[in-house]
Amino acid sequence: MRIRISTEANKRVASRSGKSESEKQALLRQLESERALRESAETASRAKSEFLAVLSHELRTPLQALVGYTDLLEGGVHGPLTAVQLEDVRRMQRSEQHLLRVLNSVLDFLKLDSGVGRETEPRAFSVPEVLRGLHTLIAPQLEANRLAFVSKYEDPPPTAWADPAHVQQIVLNLLSNAVKFTPPGGSVEVETTNGTDGHVAIRVRDTGIGIGPDMLDAVFEPFVQARGQARTAQRGTGLGLAISRRLAAAMDGSLFAESSPGNGSTFTLLLRKADGEAEASA
Repeated sequence: MRIRISTEANKRVASRSGKSESEKQALLRQLESERALRESAETASRAKSEFLAVLSHELRTPLQALVGYTDLLEGGVHGPLTAVQLEDVRRMQRSEQHLLRVLNSVLDFLKLDSGVGRETEPRAFSVPEVLRGLHTLIAPQLEANRLAFVSKYEDPPPTAWADPAHVQQIVLNLLSNAVKFTPPGGSVEVETTNGTDGHVAIRVRDTGIGIGPDMLDAVFEPFVQARGQARTAQRGTGLGLAISRRLAAAMDGSLFAESSPGNGSTFTLLLRKADGEAEASA
């Protein structure tokens, strides 16, 4: 079957009309080879995404059933449990919740990577009002790791034009990472400031193990674990930052990191500053 040459290929060939016939044919073969490789890569990427999506769904359904059964056991539906049995059930529950978080992260990333789930509902809102409730979500981990938590909200409160739910998701990812990679006795801080360039900045700082300069961009790639020297129990899917940066971009914002090994990290989320007053409630 005769291979159809793209318009771009024709232009490139035409631009070299002074070349010999054999050179033209070699150029055409090169262009077709590049096109075939590109199509092959796109097909492989789609197949990978479809496979991971099916795999995640197939795993999540039985896992959710297991969560239900262990909840019933913990509640004593089939009779009271001994202290040892109850502790075993709670270990199972922690493992189940971890697996669910992993699967949900994979599904979230696949949706964003395929362009699905990037829909945002931007509005004006008070940044501190949206962020204040996040402290309670990480409070158990802060207490378990003996970490101090500090919040600094500039006055007047910064107001942003973005999707509050996506902002909460991003900052919660950053706070969870900060807690995960900060040794006991350290601190985690969230700060909001009004920029002078039409942006609002949300910064999450920690006194953790830090990131090497060669990995500051790589940490935002999927499945990358830059802080590999951390304990295995601390590692996740390597998707949280990839998802966060994509969500920030979907809101016309940006997310970047500043760090050095042994000196902690600062992650900064820049959002558009709202025109006018923010809504009173989140």
